[in-house]
Amino acid sequence: MIEFDQDPYRLSGTVYGVLMNDPKSLDAIGDAVNRAPYKAAPVAPVLYLKPRNTLISQNTEMRLAANEAAVEINATIGLVFKRAACRVRKEDVADVVAGMVLVADLTIPHGSFYRPSVRFKARDHSCVMAKSIVPLNSIHEIGSVELSVEINGAHAGTYSFNNMVRSADQLVADVTDFMTLSRGDILLIGLKADAVLAKKGDRFKVTSSLGTVNGVIA
Repeated sequence: MIEFDQDPYRLSGTVYGVLMNDPKSLDAIGDAVNRAPYKAAPVAPVLYLKPRNTLISQNTEMRLAANEAAVEINATIGLVFKRAACRVRKEDVADVVAGMVLVADLTIPHGSFYRPSVRFKARDHSCVMAKSIVPLNSIHEIGSVELSVEINGAHAGTYSFNNMVRSADQLVADVTDFMTLSRGDILLIGLKADAVLAKKGDRFKVTSSLGTVNGVIA
C-alpha cells in the first residue's frame, strides 16, 4: 500500500481525475452532449474522485463483479502538489507542483459521464501509482512523456498528452479557480478516449520514463 505520511511529499490521500480532457472523448458523445442529462458541452473541468480505498502502489489485484466483462486500463499522469494551490495562474503552475507520478486509473466501462458514478470509479485498488515521484522542472515536460500499456506481455497502446482540451498548466489554473488543492493532493491530467480493455485473468503493465505500474484483473 502507499505510505501517505512519508517525506518529501506526504501525500494527502486525495486524487482528483478529470473527464473529457481528450477531444476524442467529447467527439464520441456527439450531438448527445446537447441533450439531457448534459444539455451542453462542459465549460469547466469535469472532476471525479479516487478516494483512499482505490490507492495502491504496484502489483494490484482488482476484482470484477460476476456481470462485468472488462475494465479500462487508463494510463495517465498525476501532478503532485507541494503546497496549497488556489487561483493559480498558468505561468505559476510550476511553483505549486512538485512532480509527476505514473498512474493506471482502472475504470469499469460505462456510457454516461454525467455526475461520474462512484460505483465505476472508486473500486478498491483501482488507482495504481508508481512508487516514485519524478521532480517537475517544467510543466511543458508532460507533453513529451509517452506511456505504454501491455496486456499479458503484448503491446496494447501508446499514449501521450500533448493534444488535450486543457494542457496541464491550463488544467491546474482552471481547477484551482473554483477549488483549492492541498499539499500532497494529486490531479490526474486526463484519460485518453481509446483506453485499453482488460478482462478477468489478464495481467497489465504501464511503463514510461516516470516508472512502471502493473497488476492483474481477477
